[in-house]
Amino acid sequence: MTRIGSLEPGTLGLSTTAFPAATAPDGNAHFVAAQWVCAALRSGRGSITFAGTRYAVDAGTVAWMPPGEVRLAFDETPDVLAVAFVERFRSPLDAWRPFSAPVVRTLDDDAFRRWNRRLDAVAHRLDTGRLDDRDVAGLKRAFLEHFWLRSSPAGRAVLHRAFGELYRSLDAPVRLEEIAARVGYTRNHLSDLFREFTGHPMSAWSLGLRMTRARERLVTTDVPIADVGLAAGYDDAAYFARAFRRYHGVPPHAWRIAHRPADPRYAAVTERKEYARARGVA
Repeated sequence: MTRIGSLEPGTLGLSTTAFPAATAPDGNAHFVAAQWVCAALRSGRGSITFAGTRYAVDAGTVAWMPPGEVRLAFDETPDVLAVAFVERFRSPLDAWRPFSAPVVRTLDDDAFRRWNRRLDAVAHRLDTGRLDDRDVAGLKRAFLEHFWLRSSPAGRAVLHRAFGELYRSLDAPVRLEEIAARVGYTRNHLSDLFREFTGHPMSAWSLGLRMTRARERLVTTDVPIADVGLAAGYDDAAYFARAFRRYHGVPPHAWRIAHRPADPRYAAVTERKEYARARGVA
């Protein structure tokens, strides 16, 4: 039985000697995911908690979870297929990044069967070493069919513009009131629209985008942590470090170190970068 994120050989997660993840004896898993995870819950019922927000899940649920701290709790032994992807930056979806925050959807039976087959095919390609970025991009684009909670073209158009404004403002501490004004709304009205169409308020998407930018700078550059925070719109380094840790479960320097296991300075650091395919995480 594989426990996703238990940080045992063959499982998924991110750990350092100072910040280990853990799996409790009762089967509730707590881990820090180093990669994007797409999971399909075939049977079982429980919850996923990401960065302090709890999502109820049931059979037929598909979840996209960004890198960060995750807790799993199930009332019964689940049957789940989970595939993890190395996070890619500067993708075509960057300007409008619908995967910068957790997306959890319960599909109808037919839609879930189709999605489960697609995810199973991707897992097989990954297992045989034939998965590439085009497969991941195709999987994400296919999921956009289920992303929106409402079908109104006018509402979606407003939110496309709002996502673009959020993305273009990442490197500055721009107030959400200003973002809303740029698309002709008040902050409260636009945030309500975000929640109605996506399940998250505007602030959650703003935070997710900023954390994505922070991970990019941590993984791809050697700039000081304070400069990483500035690039993600935080002008206070201490506040940025606290926000990053609340979201990811580890501080920024630990995230950077764990993504550089080849550096001899970080020889004591362990990291798992594999896909997890499990029947039962309890």
